[in-house]
Amino acid sequence: MFYNYDFNSKSASSDNVDWPVTIIFFGHAYDENYVYSVLKSIAKYALGTPSSYGGGDSYWLASTKYGLTYWGGSWHWDGTDGFKFFDVIHDDWEDDWEVHIRVYNGGYDPNWGYWCIATTHVEQFAYLD
Repeated sequence: MFYNYDFNSKSASSDNVDWPVTIIFFGHAYDENYVYSVLKSIAKYALGTPSSYGGGDSYWLASTKYGLTYWGGSWHWDGTDGFKFFDVIHDDWEDDWEVHIRVYNGGYDPNWGYWCIATTHVEQFAYLD
């Protein structure tokens, strides 16, 4: 079970939401790091390498948000910055559109297996903030 939005802070209220949950990973989605590694492998063929300074991920452009999931008999907050892929719409501007994905740890369910949830959105000129 999970809340259907991520939150700006560890407060589950309707005036503290950021983005809706748009993806549920299940089966072998052991944790957010495993899901990120799979996403990066798949997405690089469609979107290119994650943009960054110095060759790493672009965490420097993302702010931490929080997912709230229920597993193991209690609620759990998980904070993450996620990662971004830049220049997903190729036009005259460089790096003007980006896909931002935040994956939150879930748990284990006998029907789903290991699961995580994710929020996604596309931003324009977010690097100018």
